[in-house]
Amino acid sequence: MPFPILLSVNDWRSKTKSHPDKEVEQLLGSVYDAKTIYTRLDRLIDLLAYIEAKPHSQIYTDLSSSILSVLGHMLNEKHEDKIREKIAARERLKDLDPYYMPWARPDITDSNNDPLAFYETIQFKTKNEQMVEFSKFKKRLKGSKTLLELGGRDSDSANLFWAYRQEKDVEEKSYNEEELEQFRAIPHQGKLVKLITSGSKDNRRLSFEYLNTNKLSVKAFDTMTYTPKDYSKRGIYTIHINGSIFVGQSVAPQRTRTWFIFDPYAILHPSYADSYSNNRLFMAGQIEVFADGEVSMLDSGSGHYVPDYEQTQQAITFLREELSIVNNHTRVSYFRPVGGKRVFDDSDANYNELKAIIKDYVVMNDLDPRLVTGEYLQNNAPNLHTYFIMQNKINSELAQWKKEKQGFYSLRLEQAVEKFSKFARYQEPSKTIGLLLEIQQAIDDWREKSKGSTFNAKRLQAVDNLENRVQKQILYYQSKLLLNNLKPIPAAYKKIIKDFLNGVTDLSKTIENIEGIPLSQDQNKSHFFSRSIPEKDNSTISPILELLCASKNASTEKLKQINHEFLDFRAPGHQLDYG
Repeated sequence: MPFPILLSVNDWRSKTKSHPDKEVEQLLGSVYDAKTIYTRLDRLIDLLAYIEAKPHSQIYTDLSSSILSVLGHMLNEKHEDKIREKIAARERLKDLDPYYMPWARPDITDSNNDPLAFYETIQFKTKNEQMVEFSKFKKRLKGSKTLLELGGRDSDSANLFWAYRQEKDVEEKSYNEEELEQFRAIPHQGKLVKLITSGSKDNRRLSFEYLNTNKLSVKAFDTMTYTPKDYSKRGIYTIHINGSIFVGQSVAPQRTRTWFIFDPYAILHPSYADSYSNNRLFMAGQIEVFADGEVSMLDSGSGHYVPDYEQTQQAITFLREELSIVNNHTRVSYFRPVGGKRVFDDSDANYNELKAIIKDYVVMNDLDPRLVTGEYLQNNAPNLHTYFIMQNKINSELAQWKKEKQGFYSLRLEQAVEKFSKFARYQEPSKTIGLLLEIQQAIDDWREKSKGSTFNAKRLQAVDNLENRVQKQILYYQSKLLLNNLKPIPAAYKKIIKDFLNGVTDLSKTIENIEGIPLSQDQNKSHFFSRSIPEKDNSTISPILELLCASKNASTEKLKQINHEFLDFRAPGHQLDYG
């Protein structure tokens, strides 16, 4: 989708020649004159309020829609009601905290980092009392022990010079609040974007573009070997407790003489610290971003702040769950398991979650990674093998779909498959089923809209193949949910089901094991799948096992039927015993 563009002052003049509105011209000008994102947000809100107070007119309605779209991109919201909620939040808090932005903020475990929720507890106090309480709130937040410290949380203050790693005659670059804005990254729908202004004077227009690191580099220096190290298409980033993110290049102190001729300053993580807002850093490291704003790598490799494992995991959770800019494909820092602790490996050891878990197995068992094949895992760590196979199916689904569709494009299908491939997780079956059902709904909608249309066989085959893969995975995760919750389980099937739930066996092997139980172990086997069995144990679980066995070599339509029945089993009020 194209980015919204806010019209210029001259655009407005051109549209309103017969009925000029000087107030809009002035308010538009103030939007473009704003030096920071905070004041620009306020000026946009002022402009929106003025526009919406005017009598209904198409030209004002169009401008209102444009402003709301720009605000939606700034605040990472798609829906108008949510955008307006965030506008109201900014209006309530801007006098108490001029640097409050109504966007996602990281969770700070030892302090409250939700200014809006805190405000609601003091909103009936006087203005002076609110200012005092808010000052205490910010002081507590600033004193958090979970945030980044120079040299790391457990550093010896006497040795903080290691955190600077710069020569005495080289200064560190710092930016004022206006200069820092050029490095601001704004999360929007799982991508990073930048707010941009084109044109000059009254021809300025406001819009967005995807942030990328293609033209950035990290000019590092190895202080152990005294050799330069270059990382192209990579920058460094900082995340602050108010949700602000900054991304820019980095130049080690030892590289300034050969890199900067007219501006010989080192550019390091403190250069991108939002010091004027007095907001502490939540995370810092290195980052790689594709041309479309997709984050491909994000680590915690900061020699200044040395984020530890717990801080890094908190950041990854925030970036994944709240901002969706870290996903199944994103490479993040690897912390090696050593003696019950996690130790930062090195700045180049970055893996996605799936590869990191395999790496853990290799490290903890002191194995040669070249020997750890799929067959090796199947024989020596079957539960890890199952995890690898199932999560890899998730991760690779987008690539598989793109390979098979061959020029065929459906936005709804594309988005559903991409969302599943990025955010479904083997460890979260309920969420994964939900994402799979979104793909199935997109397929159903496409088939309905395409009735009567003529498509080539390859296009139809691609959709058919996708639907088959989706239904097989729905079956797998629904089986896990149902069997995990149903109790009691007949003695003859306990080990089989336990092995399936623990990932020791996959679904096909589980079905094979169920079908292979000798009669001596289950005297009711002869009528197990033919009628309801009077014993409570078997009557509870038999319909599910019957459906599982019926899924063997089933067609896509049969799988859909079985999955529909499984959904009925999971529905509230279904007469199954859940122990």
